[in-house]
Amino acid sequence: MAHDGSTTEPSISPADNRFIQWWREAHAYQSDWRVRNELNYSYYDGDQYTDAENTALERRGQQATVLNICRQTIDMIMAMEAQRRVEVNIAPREVSDEPMAEVLNGLLKQVSDVASRPYEEAQGFRQALTGGLGVMEVYPYQDDNNEWQIDVSQEPWEDFYVDPFSRKPDWSDARYVIKRVWMPLENARARWPKMADMVDQLWQQHLDISEETFAGQENAAQTAAQTESSVSSFDVKNRRIAIHEVYYSLPVGTSRKRRKIHHVIHTDQIFFKGDPDDDSLNTFPYRGANIYPYIPIIALTKRDGTYQGVVDLIRSIQDSVNKLNSKDIWNMSSNQIIMEEGATDDPEQARRQAARPDGVITVSDGSLQAGRFQMRDNLRESANLHGREQALLGHAQRITGVNDATLGLGGTNARTASQESSRLLQGAALQTSLLENFFMAKRRTTEVVLRMIGAFFTDKRIARVQLPNGADDFVELNTEPFNKIGDILRFDVVLREVPTFTTVRQENLKAITEVAKANILPLEIAGKAILELMELPNKRQLIQEFEQLVAGANQQPGGPGAVPPTA
Repeated sequence: MAHDGSTTEPSISPADNRFIQWWREAHAYQSDWRVRNELNYSYYDGDQYTDAENTALERRGQQATVLNICRQTIDMIMAMEAQRRVEVNIAPREVSDEPMAEVLNGLLKQVSDVASRPYEEAQGFRQALTGGLGVMEVYPYQDDNNEWQIDVSQEPWEDFYVDPFSRKPDWSDARYVIKRVWMPLENARARWPKMADMVDQLWQQHLDISEETFAGQENAAQTAAQTESSVSSFDVKNRRIAIHEVYYSLPVGTSRKRRKIHHVIHTDQIFFKGDPDDDSLNTFPYRGANIYPYIPIIALTKRDGTYQGVVDLIRSIQDSVNKLNSKDIWNMSSNQIIMEEGATDDPEQARRQAARPDGVITVSDGSLQAGRFQMRDNLRESANLHGREQALLGHAQRITGVNDATLGLGGTNARTASQESSRLLQGAALQTSLLENFFMAKRRTTEVVLRMIGAFFTDKRIARVQLPNGADDFVELNTEPFNKIGDILRFDVVLREVPTFTTVRQENLKAITEVAKANILPLEIAGKAILELMELPNKRQLIQEFEQLVAGANQQPGGPGAVPPTA
């Protein structure tokens, strides 16, 4: 839709209407999952009772207790992922590509450090475990020196609408991916000045409709409800408008696998295309990368393709545990009296005394022997409630793999260290699908970062890279034409397991220290490498002094290079 500066009612072309239809079908397909996902996050946060349940418990005198196994389970799975963490590396397909692969690995490490990628991915994984979906975004930006850099960030799942027919775990088969971006109305007008009149017109139309629909005393409540709706593109209360960025693919030629990614920005009835002959606002912003900049982290999926998190698997168990625990506490802290009329002179006094741990109840003669006055024993019922609660916790452990051994609590059926180790392995096996999907997302994120490097690191620049020995070095990029997208595609993305919370530098330091102990390398080589890998103050000065000592030793008879005397 072209904007000619007039204030007439906007019209929607058939092509533009396609984007509106996509957004509506994606929202309709995900509506049930979105409602369920909001519930999952409430359970993770510990808000696990409805208002009606809280009222009912309050009337009974029970506490709305929460034994939050959802949060405990998800946090433990994240800890287990950290123990089994993998590192992403670039592998060459030919021997001649090895030097370039080392440079690319250094660039990936630099991007990861600057963007705090491990942290961002961990937060995306937490979202996936909770509700089934986390989303990573890779995008370029210009720093203060006007040099292009690559950033990796985790984005809220609430803002994404995806092709319902997509089934691949990286959305590579999706016809479209839509991201909703909320921004103040004034920012939208400033960013697209040629569309400012149209934005104002659509905003005013929305206000008019709101005033007509939400008239009377219900106006404030209904307007607030519409503001919170994920369907609306207008936030009246905070004067914000939702801009939808649509990335969509169209086939190229007759091949099913060849396609071209396009981009368009819209909000309800406005498509930001500027002048009739200027479509620059909607050109693909990532040059020759030709990829979706969004990478999903999917925990599990149902048969119909909807996402499923760990909380979905144990939410019903969580409800039962909460209710049993609430009743158990109430049962242990209450006493019930069964008595015939006249068994005590003051029934209310008997009730108050029964509630006290040191209470004294006076009854008429013979009432106890005749069974006319009885205090109910709740211990047996409490034992049954506690046993049922423990059984439910056991079911949750079997479903998620987070068992007592994983939590460091030991197990009732474990008597030796080997049995505990076996339980740990059995529990970890249940997270295989979750971790495989996460590793898939990490690998796809790296592929997108590589595409962005090939598209935007085209200028001559000095980049910090990490050498094979773990030391940092600086190289000049683009002195040779290796920055093209086609050149980037010559390399494969591989995953490699690394020890828990261990950097590559620490790994290399440990390895070369062991080599030095075995006298495999001469001291002048191993010693300098060890110093390079260590984080020491005045490291460069220490290295220079070490080199001087080695040089002086080599010049002396019998130095490190001298031939040892024969026996």
